[in-house]
Amino acid sequence: MKTFDMIYKYFLNTKEQRNKKFIKMNGLIFECEDSEETFWKLLNDYEPTSVQFEEEQNNAYSIVHLRDDRLFNDISEITNRTNTSYKLLETYKDGYFIQKFEEGDEKIFIRDEEFAICCKHNQYFVITSHKVKNRDTYPLRIIREIIFRESENDGFLMIHGAAVSYKGKGAIICGDKSKGKTTLLLSYLFSGCDFVANDRALIKKGEINYQLRGFPLAIRVGFGTANKIEKLRAAVTGYSWARPQVKEIEQITNLNFDAYGNFGSSKKLELVPRELKELFGFRTGHESKLSAVLFPEINLATKGINISKLKECESLDILKNQCMTPNDESWLNPWVIERKDNNTYIESYVEKTLRNMVKELPMLKVVYGPDLLETAQKEPSKALEYLLNSFNYVSAK
Repeated sequence: MKTFDMIYKYFLNTKEQRNKKFIKMNGLIFECEDSEETFWKLLNDYEPTSVQFEEEQNNAYSIVHLRDDRLFNDISEITNRTNTSYKLLETYKDGYFIQKFEEGDEKIFIRDEEFAICCKHNQYFVITSHKVKNRDTYPLRIIREIIFRESENDGFLMIHGAAVSYKGKGAIICGDKSKGKTTLLLSYLFSGCDFVANDRALIKKGEINYQLRGFPLAIRVGFGTANKIEKLRAAVTGYSWARPQVKEIEQITNLNFDAYGNFGSSKKLELVPRELKELFGFRTGHESKLSAVLFPEINLATKGINISKLKECESLDILKNQCMTPNDESWLNPWVIERKDNNTYIESYVEKTLRNMVKELPMLKVVYGPDLLETAQKEPSKALEYLLNSFNYVSAK
């Protein structure tokens, strides 16, 4: 009996034990099944408030989480007993390896004593053992991987940066670490803009406009920035956070943020998009038209905000350095979804897309001071007027 057939039989026999939910992310539909509520809570953490895409453009995937030690062991025994050869793939940074087995049109991915994933076409069974901590996160990891690789195959570039939108216009905030991306992102959000992405954003040249999409990741806020947000200061030790936090938050009942300085702290607080909605009432969007690229620079001696055009050559250099396609520093090698083009072609496509971007979109340097975040919280309309200058460059072109 083929492995997939064995799993599918188990799936049918235990179907009544699981609940089903449909979610839409990044132009894809995921039909998810699980027997425990913890998985649904995880999905809810990252599901956008609104989704805007045409139904006929969607690809549908079935993700079924099966929590069964015996089934997990049976799969491991079958792959070992048949002496099937496998590829060892480093799929994630810091030496995270997975075994890949292929049997006809079936694929099996195993990480010893953690999980087994069996897939055929667009149906994925994620089998976990009770020995594994945080076993609920594995189906979400598969969803992330599918979004990443399907987006790449559809022509999207992954950019290291945050992203916001306002009334249909979007901006990506791009730059190296400690440039103030997250602080500027929060300033936009407190001023009334919608959250699209943090740390990773997807961009693509469409027939008419550049498209901007988010990617389901947590938002990491440095202690120095959190120190300037009263609601975070108040919530930090009493709120039930979705993500594991550093020991300073997990263990201390009265955290003194002031001890960590102003900005640029290596200590981070992690929030999921749902918490942005719960704590601050922010809207979390899904996608937008890309209207501008912002290169932030926080300057502690500056007051307010200064927006100026950046030269094409400088903009291109930064974008190339922050483009994670095809070589992402975290997601190292495709696995559940294979890459349809080789690296040489993708690198050429990336070069062409970025060169066109710096010519066709406003490339703006945004120098701002620490007071901007405070203004955005206390006088959002005033801050919004300053910040929307970046969007208004588009209509001026």
